[in-house]
Amino acid sequence: MNSAELADLDAAVRKAGVKTVCEFVLRYNPMVETPHQLIQDNMFGESLYVQADYWHNPVHSGYPVLPDASAMMLGGMRDNRFYGRKLVDATDWATFPTITLNSGSVTHHPFDGEIDHFVNCIRTGVESHGNVRDGVNTHEAVFAIDESSQRGGDKIGIG
Repeated sequence: MNSAELADLDAAVRKAGVKTVCEFVLRYNPMVETPHQLIQDNMFGESLYVQADYWHNPVHSGYPVLPDASAMMLGGMRDNRFYGRKLVDATDWATFPTITLNSGSVTHHPFDGEIDHFVNCIRTGVESHGNVRDGVNTHEAVFAIDESSQRGGDKIGIG
């Protein structure tokens, strides 16, 4: 999919006026949900640094090699390190025990949570935080990262 196709998809969804959820299933995994909620609850104070490694190469993921797919397109988070001001006298990164997303196996992906979220959005008339518009923005960011990398780090605008 390219930027023009994304724009067409976005326009079609807006015209149809339907609720959508884009398949970023990792957003519903405890490794992502837990730190997000802890940040929302101000458990760490001001976040100083958050790191999420994003990499699934074909060897680790088990997915077929795509000749035009970058590391950002084949990504998968697998780190759960964080640091914040409320971690007084911390001498290293804080982590929490959880399933890390370090393989292409879908046995630990929270599909049920994603579907429950989508059904709840439909029932309550609320738009999902992970809708097609968000998916378009995410892909545009990935395209810009790839283009910037190809141009030696040039800043690339989105939109």
